[in-house]
Amino acid sequence: MTSFQKKQKIKDLIDNLDPTQLDQADHFLTDLQKNETRAKEYITKLLKEEENLFKRLAQ
Repeated sequence: MTSFQKKQKIKDLIDNLDPTQLDQADHFLTDLQKNETRAKEYITKLLKEEENLFKRLAQ
């Protein structure tokens, strides 16, 4: 499949999407981004707690 054919296929898929599907996909992606942010914050918190524990052990 040529590059043009791939682009045309993607364009056709997008053109045939139902607006409701697009809205649902947008909400899904937003939720994923929020979850990713929360996960990063939680990991950062755990790493800080781990660092504090190692500091206490070193004393």
